[in-house]
Amino acid sequence: FPKMQKFFNFVFVINISGALFAAIGFDLGDGLLALTNVHYYLEHIYLFIVPYLMVAFGIYQLPGKNAFLHATIGFTIFFLVCVGTGLYFNGVMLDKPLANGKTFWTRCNYFYIFDADDATAVFGFLKFVRKWPIMLNEYRFYPLLMIAIYIGFLPFSFVMFIVNKKVILVGRDHEQLRARRHLLKKKETELC
Repeated sequence: FPKMQKFFNFVFVINISGALFAAIGFDLGDGLLALTNVHYYLEHIYLFIVPYLMVAFGIYQLPGKNAFLHATIGFTIFFLVCVGTGLYFNGVMLDKPLANGKTFWTRCNYFYIFDADDATAVFGFLKFVRKWPIMLNEYRFYPLLMIAIYIGFLPFSFVMFIVNKKVILVGRDHEQLRARRHLLKKKETELC
């Protein structure tokens, strides 16, 4: 999977740190056991665990030295897609009535980049981002908030990448030690 390995590098670096980021800054507005929140937990647990399992089962190699570069490129594309779709949903489709009288969309807040109140409540040091808001229809968004979260997420992902690699390497070392111990025990019983 040489070409897929590059995509997996993105998945390994960004999904694991992104799932942890999502868990740290989780919005409990609807209540802990609301259906949407339970769905959110399960989704992010999968995003956290599946990349580990893919390396553990040998489906993909442990990401190497170029992994963070691949992840940064992938995250930049992903982040821009989130910004574009979020601006569309929040600035164009927000509270638009449908034929059945319900609204199309009530809120879209990927990475907290579309709600300065939520972002500054969770990450208090981001209060400066309220400068220079931009209006799209009747929706106000904050480009400084988007830039701050993009720039802040990359070092967080890099640190998580290093930690995750070490965790997997420790696990592999432990597995090898157990295999050697089992082999020594087998040889010991054969000698007796």
